[in-house]
Amino acid sequence: MPARVPGPKAGAALGNLDETPLLAISHRREFVRLEEVRIALPIRMKFEVWFTIEATDEAARMSRGWAYWPAFVFRNLYGIGLVTVLLVGGGWTFIKSLFAPAPDLPHAAVGLLLMAVPIGGFWVFRSRDIRTAMEMLTKMNPLILTFDASGLHTLEKSGATNFVPWASYDGFREGKRVMLLRERETQQYRVVAKKTVPAEAVEQLRSTIRSRLPEIQ
Repeated sequence: MPARVPGPKAGAALGNLDETPLLAISHRREFVRLEEVRIALPIRMKFEVWFTIEATDEAARMSRGWAYWPAFVFRNLYGIGLVTVLLVGGGWTFIKSLFAPAPDLPHAAVGLLLMAVPIGGFWVFRSRDIRTAMEMLTKMNPLILTFDASGLHTLEKSGATNFVPWASYDGFREGKRVMLLRERETQQYRVVAKKTVPAEAVEQLRSTIRSRLPEIQ
């Protein structure tokens, strides 16, 4: 099955008209070769898709509904409270001890350590998440997306194929790096990245999508 984004998931880039060799890819940049853009109808655009951390992060942010953060806070109430206590308590201990008339360096060090625990924990978990995401993206890349008058065709790296007609989408969103197509039945998103796509190709793709789907505000 092609990549979908129920909340935080998936990204893309675009693909090839000339003989230029495929450029390298990293999680910090997206590279693209425009494969085919035909102005005459029926429009057919074929893209070689590479997922990146930046594109998937933006897609995740854009696909979250208004209830995401309240639900996140509720699910993680204990952890958020603990982090708040450590940061506020550690910061207060550090400042009070260091700037007292007679500075208490041992207690200031304890305050500094209390603040370092949640900050260090965040860095460790974030680094782990990035490594996991990069492993997943390496296994996924590349995909081939083909837009035509009937809908969106996807060819996965494994050789599996999928097709979703335009009638199965009920809207789209556009961000700095990605376009999201929302499936009517599942309310999940298909993701197309556009960061380094030539301006004329982005405009052609935008016009194609807008002629078939309303923009989600």
